[in-house]
Formats: sequence, C-alpha cells, structure tokens
Amino acid sequence: MTMKNLKKLNRLGSISMGSSIFALTSLLLGVPYLFVIICDVDMFINKQFPETVVSNLFSQKQLQV
Repeated sequence: MTMKNLKKLNRLGSISMGSSIFALTSLLLGVPYLFVIICDVDMFINKQFPETVVSNLFSQKQLQV
C-alpha cells in the first residue's frame, strides 16, 4: 500500500467512525430516524469503499500484522 492509499483509507475510516458515533449519540438523545439515516450512510461508505472494512483488509492480505 502506498502512503496516498493509507491517507485515503485513514480519512474514510475516520468519517465512518465519526458517523457511527454520531448515530449512536442521536439514538441516545431520542432521535431514532437520524440513527437510521446515518447508519445507512455508513453502510453505503463501506459498500463503496470495501477497503475501509478491517476484515476485508485481512482477507485481502493488504494489512500485515
């Protein structure tokens, strides 16, 4: 993986994690429809960019441990 790919992956991962935290916060604040919308956006990001899902990185052997 090049450094450019890692930066893109880091940015997409941060967006995905931030949206997940925001979705859980909206659910705790009693706004369930916002939770559903944000979770759908997060799933869309994961489908469009499968390299953001850690299990996919391990299965493709792009992430070395």
